[in-house]
Amino acid sequence: MPSRSAEHIEFKAYQSGFAEETVAMWRLSFQRAMGLPEHNEPEDFNQQLQFFAQIPAANISLAVDRRVTKIAGLLVQAEAEIEQLYIHPDYQGLGLGQGFMAIAKQNSPRGLSLYTFAANTRAQAFYVRQGFVEIGRGVADAEHNPWATDPAQLADIRYQWQPAAG
Repeated sequence: MPSRSAEHIEFKAYQSGFAEETVAMWRLSFQRAMGLPEHNEPEDFNQQLQFFAQIPAANISLAVDRRVTKIAGLLVQAEAEIEQLYIHPDYQGLGLGQGFMAIAKQNSPRGLSLYTFAANTRAQAFYVRQGFVEIGRGVADAEHNPWATDPAQLADIRYQWQPAAG
């Protein structure tokens, strides 16, 4: 486990050589956030790896622990939409999410939006602290979320951030 400091973390552009480690980190963070069993069954992992490969590399930013070349976090942003933001459980609480938010806000200074699952209360609290406000509730698509065993798990919340009027 890394020391409880972000001083060795570098935010950098995605490189394809990090694909498997990035997906493994993404899965672990998601599974813990949603209270799901932790696993990397080959079929599930490969499907998510294929999904990840469809994302344009230019939309992906990573947080990498330089000491051990370990993926500590992931941001996927397409224009004004944050599509994915995950921090490895060992690195949560060190400010990496804030670092990714600074990158996202710099990339989209006129505003951002995102979805998070209603069950992920820790993410909701984080987004509110970052200035996001809830603008709607809905239900995610079950076809793209095969992990869900109960429709209630698919309840989601849409958030939006607008810069302060200057």
